[in-house]
Amino acid sequence: MDWVADLPPAVQRISSVLAGWRTARTSRRVLFVIHSLTAATRLADLLPIFQDQRIQLYCTQTSDSMFPSGVEKFMQDRGFLCLTWEQAIALEFHAVITASLGDNLHEIQSPILRISHGNGYNKRWISDQRSAISDQRSAISDQRSAISDQRSAINNQQSTINNQRLACLPTR
Repeated sequence: MDWVADLPPAVQRISSVLAGWRTARTSRRVLFVIHSLTAATRLADLLPIFQDQRIQLYCTQTSDSMFPSGVEKFMQDRGFLCLTWEQAIALEFHAVITASLGDNLHEIQSPILRISHGNGYNKRWISDQRSAISDQRSAISDQRSAISDQRSAINNQQSTINNQRLACLPTR
């Protein structure tokens, strides 16, 4: 484990990464992968379910995150055992939890649980569904145009009838 030398000295001395230095035995290792501060706040909602002493939480940020601002401070403020991306992909975890897709998440070899961080964010659309929705929208648009044309025709007819009625009135 060459990467252990990159850990802060305190973490090197008492670390759940190094089995010989554990202060309490843990039986499960869980990694939070954070892509952005928005995703981090969503993952923080899950922290209460990981208060079990047998679970060791780790945290990392993907190496090619598009929105890294604030993530490192967020992790430090919550006392996570932070790993670099290289360290995280070198270790095995019982579960990896993330609230975002993409970046280099595919490099993790452990089971990944993806949670949503917004309404519909992780919806998966099949191109056929998109095409069907597009076709439905086109049909609705065509129907609206036809209704508009019918309204115009009705208005024209009413104007003609009103003009005819006016023409029939006696003049003084």
